[in-house]
Amino acid sequence: MTFHTKRRKLIGFASTTALIGSLLASGVYSQAATLSPEQRQNALKGTASPPQTAETHRLPTEQHFWDALALEPRDAWSRLRASFQWQESLDEPRVQEWIEYYRQSPHNIVEITERARPWLAWIVEQVEERGLPGEIALIPFVESSFDPTARSHRGAAGLWQFMPGTGDALGLRRGNGYDGRLDVVASTRAALDYLELQADQWYDGDLELSLAAYNAGAGTVNRSRRNAIAQGHAGDYWSLSLPRETMNYVPKLKAIAAIINDPDQYQVALPEIEDAPAFAKIPVDRPWPWTRPPASRAPAVASWPSSIRRCATAPPTPARPGSCWCPPTAPTP
Repeated sequence: MTFHTKRRKLIGFASTTALIGSLLASGVYSQAATLSPEQRQNALKGTASPPQTAETHRLPTEQHFWDALALEPRDAWSRLRASFQWQESLDEPRVQEWIEYYRQSPHNIVEITERARPWLAWIVEQVEERGLPGEIALIPFVESSFDPTARSHRGAAGLWQFMPGTGDALGLRRGNGYDGRLDVVASTRAALDYLELQADQWYDGDLELSLAAYNAGAGTVNRSRRNAIAQGHAGDYWSLSLPRETMNYVPKLKAIAAIINDPDQYQVALPEIEDAPAFAKIPVDRPWPWTRPPASRAPAVASWPSSIRRCATAPPTPARPGSCWCPPTAPTP
């Protein structure tokens, strides 16, 4: 499945222009269709018939197009669903296997999606701005269960589970109490950059192969792809022989996206998440007294993710940014 940002944007612009043009044209034709034979004849002769008032003749185009739309309030889920692009290829056995797995544990989905509350809307926005499939916003579901402080036994850390070397290569600094892999904003941008870079560099825009490389490494995927092509296979993600975790990586992502796309079908009640980021950037010029927050704010502070609480425990240094990302209710020290 290929992806090209500029081409997608140009096609989207052309489609929008065509839609507006067709709507304007349909409005003109609608008005012409309401003219009487006498009016049409007068128009051909260059003479105008007396204007008709709204009371005597109401044109159907007087009802504005947008007024006829029944718009529903948008939340983060509806915005995410609108950006999904991979919902047509769900019949693959591995995808169905994971749909059934998640279907049997709906409480796990609810728990993880609840954990996504502070970050989901902002991540969806970043994915949307790049024109990427909305399913990409759910990678943290697979990688870290949307836990910004998650650490694996192999050394990966953060929402997007970057290994130290990969994080360093992508500019996610570490040291003096700061780990860029635990910085949701920095690591999200790095992850999306990494996916696009690998898709363009190795796979002619194929994001499924880039996702496999994100999980297993480009070397592993490229070797498997060469072998598959040599054996007469297509060389796409579904034809490769990869480590078990990587074989299940894209199916997991598509399965959870399918459930989020139609939660009623799978009897899953998703938590309400507003279509707005639930955090803000604040400057940090000294350690914050997290151990003794104001009494009025203590419950709110205690409910924050530990990655946020740790963000400002040390003063800024050249190796550590002088800001952190906190909920809008952040107390002033």
